[in-house]
Amino acid sequence: MNVDLKNDNFWTGNLTGGQVLTYSGSTNTQISANTVGFCPGETAFDGLFRRIWVGAQCGAGNDPIFVFNADTFALIAGPIETGGTMGPIIVNPINGKLYVESGGVSKQVDPTSFAVTPTGFGTVMGVDSHKSRLFAISGNNLQIINAGNHIVTKTVPLSYTPGSQIGVNNALRHIYLLNPAANKIEVRGIFREVQGPLVATFSLGTGNTPQGIVADSVRGRVYVVVNSSGSYSVWAIEDLTSARQWGWGIGNGGGE
Repeated sequence: MNVDLKNDNFWTGNLTGGQVLTYSGSTNTQISANTVGFCPGETAFDGLFRRIWVGAQCGAGNDPIFVFNADTFALIAGPIETGGTMGPIIVNPINGKLYVESGGVSKQVDPTSFAVTPTGFGTVMGVDSHKSRLFAISGNNLQIINAGNHIVTKTVPLSYTPGSQIGVNNALRHIYLLNPAANKIEVRGIFREVQGPLVATFSLGTGNTPQGIVADSVRGRVYVVVNSSGSYSVWAIEDLTSARQWGWGIGNGGGE
């Protein structure tokens, strides 16, 4: 699900129903349904071009992407074939590109031609629009990437295989990685001089496996979807970790 704050709408796919649904955020009522076939599920909002991107499965090994106008709900493009089984999708808010994992390969979709090409780096799971960075996972490595030229500026080895989402707090200059095997959330710094150091760890306790995460930069919180023996819940965790512990006293927490 993704939210259009300007129009106060949220978008989601209904999977086996083959529809992309739009709801009013003020009334929680459905205001649009676009039938696309396949099994739409993943969504990503692009505030730059006012678009909603939707990833679908059930494409017989060639899962498609669809693009909608966020204001008129009209279909702009699709089905755009990705050449594999659909994984996570995320938009680069700087240039409107979509990043998608398809068939285990990280790919990008051009916002004008809608051409699909490999990126050459890992699966993009987080975006820092403030500093124009991408955060990707390649195996057990965190990659920090320049969003403008796609140069990998830092590779951080991890001792675990991260989950499929990364939360980004632009104010604290923190990113949040899921460690499902250890039932933990790892907090890492994204400061100017130092990229990716371990800042803190949030332990969720035995049997509480993190499945998804989103960061709230305004309130300094993360919201975590937790699976406890098949029972799902959302946890709100306040990040009280000092953003200035690295010794810089200006800017937004990391000397920036």
